[in-house]
Amino acid sequence: TEAEWSPADRMRLYIRKDIAGQIWEYGSSPVVEIPPDPYEGGKIELAPDIVVGSIGTEIGQFDAPRGLAIAPDGTLYVADSRNHRIQHFSLDGSPLGSWGTFADVNQGAAPLGSFNEPWGVAVADDGSVFVSDTWNHRIQKFAPDGDPIKSWGVFGQSSDINGFYGPRGISISPDGMVYIADTGNNRIVIYDQDGNYISQFGSPGVDVSQFSEPVDVFVSADGLVY
Repeated sequence: TEAEWSPADRMRLYIRKDIAGQIWEYGSSPVVEIPPDPYEGGKIELAPDIVVGSIGTEIGQFDAPRGLAIAPDGTLYVADSRNHRIQHFSLDGSPLGSWGTFADVNQGAAPLGSFNEPWGVAVADDGSVFVSDTWNHRIQKFAPDGDPIKSWGVFGQSSDINGFYGPRGISISPDGMVYIADTGNNRIVIYDQDGNYISQFGSPGVDVSQFSEPVDVFVSADGLVY
């Protein structure tokens, strides 16, 4: 009712002064000092050498591409996440191949080579391709041409060394270990290239060495983990 309708008692609307000054005039425009952009002087614009892809489902097109990795031979692998596949490109951006179909392990079997929004991709020195199959909660390993080799991981908590909760980022260290950002379990897990558990670190929280849903991981040439 009219008596009960009192939105002013419960709601407030805030408008930044310089924006409000562009909309209406209350006798004098507000004087707002906008601090300079500290990065303005360091910006440069670079035209890309090559642009690959457009939105779509055809070869060479993408829907929510996420992880990418450069193979030792210089070719490029891309996790075409919502098309549930991995795409492979040459140095000039020409498509070399694609593999993957959709499968949801929660709805039944998810055979090797099927994905549910793959997120991360990494390539080892021998050309093996590792993919974090995010919502099938597993890691898959492929030959350079996409032939499936093996997979490991199930949906589970951090108490299970092979349990994942939406793994995303993946990286290969200089010594060949596979680092996985196990996002939902707030940890980084380390395996060898055959899927054997090596170690892990991280727990939920905001302190040093704790995480809140880490989505990527990178191991530098000197072995530091970011």
